[in-house]
Amino acid sequence: MTSLLPPTWHPALVGVLALAAAGYALVTTRRGVVASRAQRLRLALALVVLYLAYAWPLGDLATHVSVSAVVVQRLLVILAVAPLLITALPDDLVATITRPVVLDRASRACGHPAVAIVVVTVVGTVTLLPPVVTWGASSSGAGAVLATVTLLLTSLSFIWIFSQHVLYPSFAHQQAVLGLSAIDDQQLAGYIAKLGAYLPLWVIAFLFFSRAADESAAREEPPLRWIDVQRELERVERDHRRAHVPPDPRPAHPDGPP
Repeated sequence: MTSLLPPTWHPALVGVLALAAAGYALVTTRRGVVASRAQRLRLALALVVLYLAYAWPLGDLATHVSVSAVVVQRLLVILAVAPLLITALPDDLVATITRPVVLDRASRACGHPAVAIVVVTVVGTVTLLPPVVTWGASSSGAGAVLATVTLLLTSLSFIWIFSQHVLYPSFAHQQAVLGLSAIDDQQLAGYIAKLGAYLPLWVIAFLFFSRAADESAAREEPPLRWIDVQRELERVERDHRRAHVPPDPRPAHPDGPP
Protein backbone atom coordinates (compact mmCIF):
# COMPACT_ATOMS: atom_id res chain seq x y z
CA MET A 1 0.00 0.00 0.00
CA THR A 2 2.87 2.40 0.76
CA SER A 3 4.00 2.35 -2.88
CA LEU A 4 0.60 3.55 -4.12
CA LEU A 5 -0.25 5.62 -1.04
CA PRO A 6 3.10 6.76 0.42
CA PRO A 7 3.27 8.19 3.94
CA THR A 8 2.30 11.87 3.88
CA TRP A 9 3.16 14.57 6.38
CA HIS A 10 0.23 16.85 7.23
CA PRO A 11 1.75 20.02 8.70
CA ALA A 12 -1.48 22.01 8.41
CA LEU A 13 -3.35 19.41 10.45
CA VAL A 14 -0.59 19.33 13.08
CA GLY A 15 -0.62 23.12 13.22
CA VAL A 16 -4.38 23.34 13.70
CA LEU A 17 -4.35 20.70 16.45
CA ALA A 18 -1.41 22.43 18.16
CA LEU A 19 -3.26 25.77 18.07
CA ALA A 20 -6.37 24.09 19.50
CA ALA A 21 -4.34 22.60 22.36
CA ALA A 22 -2.63 25.92 23.06
CA GLY A 23 -5.91 27.81 22.97
CA TYR A 24 -7.51 25.34 25.36
CA ALA A 25 -4.58 25.60 27.76
CA LEU A 26 -4.70 29.40 27.63
CA VAL A 27 -8.45 29.66 28.19
CA THR A 28 -8.60 27.07 30.97
CA THR A 29 -5.87 28.71 33.01
CA ARG A 30 -7.73 31.99 33.39
CA ARG A 31 -9.40 32.87 36.66
CA GLY A 32 -12.88 31.38 36.84
CA VAL A 33 -12.34 28.84 34.03
CA VAL A 34 -10.31 25.91 35.30
CA ALA A 35 -10.19 22.48 33.65
CA SER A 36 -9.71 19.39 35.78
CA ARG A 37 -6.99 16.86 35.09
CA ALA A 38 -9.58 14.46 33.63
CA GLN A 39 -10.86 17.15 31.26
CA ARG A 40 -7.35 17.93 30.05
CA LEU A 41 -6.77 14.22 29.43
CA ARG A 42 -10.00 14.00 27.41
CA LEU A 43 -8.93 16.96 25.29
CA ALA A 44 -5.56 15.32 24.61
CA LEU A 45 -7.21 12.03 23.64
CA ALA A 46 -9.65 13.86 21.36
CA LEU A 47 -6.80 15.57 19.51
CA VAL A 48 -4.90 12.29 19.14
CA VAL A 49 -7.94 10.50 17.71
CA LEU A 50 -8.62 13.46 15.42
CA TYR A 51 -5.06 13.26 14.11
CA LEU A 52 -5.36 9.51 13.51
CA ALA A 53 -8.65 10.06 11.66
CA TYR A 54 -7.36 12.72 9.27
CA ALA A 55 -3.64 11.94 8.90
CA TRP A 56 -1.96 9.15 6.92
CA PRO A 57 -3.06 6.47 6.24
CA LEU A 58 -6.77 6.73 7.13
CA GLY A 59 -7.12 10.38 6.15
CA ASP A 60 -5.44 9.86 2.77
CA LEU A 61 -7.53 6.75 2.09
CA ALA A 62 -10.70 8.69 2.91
CA THR A 63 -9.66 11.53 0.62
CA HIS A 64 -8.53 9.63 -2.47
CA VAL A 65 -9.25 5.89 -2.30
CA SER A 66 -12.06 4.40 -0.24
CA VAL A 67 -15.58 5.27 0.86
CA SER A 68 -15.18 2.67 3.62
CA ALA A 69 -12.33 4.78 4.97
CA VAL A 70 -14.66 7.81 4.90
CA VAL A 71 -17.17 5.95 7.07
CA VAL A 72 -14.52 4.76 9.56
CA GLN A 73 -13.11 8.29 9.73
CA ARG A 74 -16.49 9.84 10.49
CA LEU A 75 -17.41 7.19 13.04
CA LEU A 76 -14.20 8.01 14.90
CA VAL A 77 -15.17 11.68 14.92
CA ILE A 78 -18.78 11.02 15.97
CA LEU A 79 -18.26 8.27 18.55
CA ALA A 80 -14.89 9.29 19.99
CA VAL A 81 -13.82 12.86 19.23
CA ALA A 82 -17.18 14.57 19.78
CA PRO A 83 -17.96 13.14 23.25
CA LEU A 84 -14.35 13.63 24.38
CA LEU A 85 -14.39 17.28 23.31
CA ILE A 86 -17.76 18.00 24.90
CA THR A 87 -16.77 16.49 28.23
CA ALA A 88 -13.41 18.28 28.12
CA LEU A 89 -15.04 21.72 28.32
CA PRO A 90 -15.46 23.19 31.83
CA ASP A 91 -19.00 24.27 32.72
CA ASP A 92 -17.95 27.90 33.13
CA LEU A 93 -16.44 27.92 29.65
CA VAL A 94 -19.60 26.42 28.11
CA ALA A 95 -21.71 29.02 29.95
CA THR A 96 -19.53 31.82 28.58
CA ILE A 97 -19.61 30.51 25.01
CA THR A 98 -23.39 30.03 24.98
CA ARG A 99 -24.26 33.30 26.77
CA PRO A 100 -25.09 35.25 23.55
CA VAL A 101 -28.82 35.11 22.78
CA VAL A 102 -28.44 33.35 19.43
CA LEU A 103 -26.18 30.60 20.80
CA ASP A 104 -28.29 30.19 23.91
CA ARG A 105 -31.46 29.65 21.87
CA ALA A 106 -29.66 27.33 19.43
CA SER A 107 -28.23 25.19 22.25
CA ARG A 108 -31.65 24.90 23.91
CA ALA A 109 -33.33 24.00 20.62
CA CYS A 110 -30.72 21.39 19.68
CA GLY A 111 -31.11 19.84 23.11
CA HIS A 112 -34.64 18.79 22.19
CA PRO A 113 -34.62 15.14 21.00
CA ALA A 114 -36.82 15.75 17.94
CA VAL A 115 -34.70 18.68 16.73
CA ALA A 116 -31.47 16.77 17.39
CA ILE A 117 -32.66 13.76 15.38
CA VAL A 118 -33.68 15.93 12.41
CA VAL A 119 -30.40 17.86 12.42
CA VAL A 120 -28.29 14.70 12.67
CA THR A 121 -30.21 12.91 9.92
CA VAL A 122 -30.31 15.81 7.45
CA VAL A 123 -26.75 17.05 7.91
CA GLY A 124 -25.29 13.54 8.10
CA THR A 125 -27.04 12.50 4.90
CA VAL A 126 -26.17 15.66 2.97
CA THR A 127 -22.47 15.42 3.85
CA LEU A 128 -22.31 11.91 2.38
CA LEU A 129 -23.97 12.63 -0.97
CA PRO A 130 -21.56 11.84 -3.85
CA PRO A 131 -21.22 15.47 -5.07
CA VAL A 132 -20.47 16.67 -1.53
CA VAL A 133 -17.88 13.93 -0.92
CA THR A 134 -16.26 14.75 -4.28
CA TRP A 135 -16.14 18.43 -3.33
CA GLY A 136 -14.62 17.55 0.06
CA ALA A 137 -11.84 15.59 -1.65
CA SER A 138 -11.03 18.51 -3.96
CA SER A 139 -9.08 20.55 -1.40
CA SER A 140 -7.98 20.57 2.22
CA GLY A 141 -10.26 23.53 2.94
CA ALA A 142 -13.31 21.72 1.64
CA GLY A 143 -12.32 18.64 3.62
CA ALA A 144 -12.03 20.75 6.76
CA VAL A 145 -15.56 22.06 6.21
CA LEU A 146 -16.93 18.53 5.91
CA ALA A 147 -14.96 17.44 8.98
CA THR A 148 -16.54 20.27 10.96
CA VAL A 149 -20.12 19.33 10.05
CA THR A 150 -19.68 15.56 10.19
CA LEU A 151 -22.62 13.94 11.98
CA LEU A 152 -24.29 10.57 12.19
CA LEU A 153 -25.06 8.98 8.81
CA THR A 154 -28.24 6.95 8.41
CA SER A 155 -30.18 6.22 5.25
CA LEU A 156 -27.27 6.34 2.78
CA SER A 157 -25.71 3.21 4.29
CA PHE A 158 -28.62 1.12 3.00
CA ILE A 159 -28.02 2.55 -0.48
CA TRP A 160 -24.35 1.60 -0.24
CA ILE A 161 -25.20 -1.99 0.76
CA PHE A 162 -27.74 -2.68 -1.99
CA SER A 163 -26.46 -0.48 -4.81
CA GLN A 164 -25.09 -2.21 -7.90
CA HIS A 165 -23.51 0.95 -9.31
CA VAL A 166 -20.51 2.99 -8.25
CA LEU A 167 -21.74 6.12 -6.45
CA TYR A 168 -18.35 7.75 -5.80
CA PRO A 169 -16.35 7.95 -9.03
CA SER A 170 -13.87 10.32 -7.35
CA PHE A 171 -12.41 7.37 -5.43
CA ALA A 172 -9.98 5.16 -7.29
CA HIS A 173 -7.35 2.47 -6.81
CA GLN A 174 -9.45 0.38 -4.38
CA GLN A 175 -8.45 -2.81 -6.20
CA ALA A 176 -4.74 -1.98 -6.18
CA VAL A 177 -4.51 -0.55 -2.67
CA LEU A 178 -7.12 -2.51 -0.71
CA GLY A 179 -7.79 -5.53 -2.91
CA LEU A 180 -11.47 -4.53 -3.19
CA SER A 181 -13.56 -3.53 -6.16
CA ALA A 182 -15.39 -0.20 -6.00
CA ILE A 183 -18.73 -1.99 -5.42
CA ASP A 184 -17.28 -4.20 -2.65
CA ASP A 185 -15.75 -1.15 -0.98
CA GLN A 186 -19.09 0.67 -1.18
CA GLN A 187 -21.01 -2.25 0.33
CA LEU A 188 -18.40 -2.66 3.08
CA ALA A 189 -18.89 1.03 3.91
CA GLY A 190 -22.61 0.41 4.39
CA TYR A 191 -22.02 -2.44 6.83
CA ILE A 192 -19.41 -0.45 8.75
CA ALA A 193 -21.79 2.49 8.98
CA LYS A 194 -24.65 0.43 10.36
CA LEU A 195 -22.63 -1.70 12.78
CA GLY A 196 -20.36 1.14 13.86
CA ALA A 197 -23.22 3.55 14.49
CA TYR A 198 -25.78 1.26 16.08
CA LEU A 199 -23.66 -1.18 18.09
CA PRO A 200 -22.67 1.47 20.67
CA LEU A 201 -26.31 2.59 20.84
CA TRP A 202 -27.44 -1.00 21.48
CA VAL A 203 -24.91 -1.33 24.30
CA ILE A 204 -26.03 1.95 25.86
CA ALA A 205 -29.71 0.99 25.55
CA PHE A 206 -29.04 -2.41 27.15
CA LEU A 207 -27.23 -0.80 30.09
CA PHE A 208 -29.95 1.83 30.46
CA PHE A 209 -32.83 -0.62 30.55
CA SER A 210 -30.90 -3.02 32.79
CA ARG A 211 -30.48 -0.30 35.36
CA ALA A 212 -34.09 0.83 34.98
CA ALA A 213 -35.32 -2.70 35.61
CA ASP A 214 -33.53 -2.81 38.93
CA GLU A 215 -36.21 -1.44 41.25
CA SER A 216 -33.88 -1.47 44.20
CA ALA A 217 -31.50 1.03 42.60
CA ALA A 218 -31.73 4.40 44.26
CA ARG A 219 -32.73 7.25 41.99
CA GLU A 220 -31.25 10.61 42.80
CA GLU A 221 -32.07 13.91 41.18
CA PRO A 222 -29.05 15.71 39.73
CA PRO A 223 -27.81 18.49 42.00
CA LEU A 224 -28.97 22.01 41.23
CA ARG A 225 -25.99 24.10 40.12
CA TRP A 226 -25.70 27.85 40.49
CA ILE A 227 -24.48 28.13 36.88
CA ASP A 228 -27.84 26.75 35.68
CA VAL A 229 -29.79 29.06 37.97
CA GLN A 230 -27.78 32.04 36.73
CA ARG A 231 -28.53 31.16 33.11
CA GLU A 232 -32.28 30.93 33.83
CA LEU A 233 -32.17 34.31 35.57
CA GLU A 234 -30.47 35.79 32.50
CA ARG A 235 -33.21 34.38 30.28
CA VAL A 236 -35.95 35.78 32.51
CA GLU A 237 -34.29 39.21 32.52
CA ARG A 238 -33.98 39.09 28.74
CA ASP A 239 -37.67 38.21 28.39
CA HIS A 240 -38.59 41.07 30.74
CA ARG A 241 -36.62 43.56 28.66
CA ARG A 242 -38.35 42.34 25.53
CA ALA A 243 -41.75 42.72 27.19
CA HIS A 244 -40.76 46.13 28.69
CA VAL A 245 -41.21 44.81 32.23
CA PRO A 246 -38.81 46.31 34.78
CA PRO A 247 -36.50 43.66 36.28
CA ASP A 248 -36.31 42.83 39.95
CA PRO A 249 -34.39 45.71 41.61
CA ARG A 250 -32.77 43.40 44.16
CA PRO A 251 -29.08 42.95 43.31
CA ALA A 252 -27.86 39.46 42.47
CA HIS A 253 -24.92 38.02 44.37
CA PRO A 254 -21.94 37.97 41.94
CA ASP A 255 -20.41 34.71 43.15
CA GLY A 256 -23.44 32.58 43.82
CA PRO A 257 -26.62 32.44 45.83
CA PRO A 258 -26.72 34.58 48.97
